[in-house]
Amino acid sequence: MHSPKCRTKAFQIIAGFPGLLSVAMKGDDLRHMEVIGDIDEVALANMLRRKIGYVEMMKLDILDGRNQPGREPEAPQQPFPAETPCCSIM
Repeated sequence: MHSPKCRTKAFQIIAGFPGLLSVAMKGDDLRHMEVIGDIDEVALANMLRRKIGYVEMMKLDILDGRNQPGREPEAPQQPFPAETPCCSIM
């Protein structure tokens, strides 16, 4: 980001997305933003491109806790049987 005005505008756009956990400036010259949360990265990039201009995704990691060591994999849930009830009138 080249100016404080662009940085402020980007923060305002990102803050409006649901599922956001944190936003931080990274790098030596604070030109990179780190966004953490359960958000749609494609929608975020498109919104920033429309409002600000050039946007580039540098790195994308999934931090949902599934890849943590020492955690057992969850067993798949069994779906309910799809049986139709039979009705008989006598």
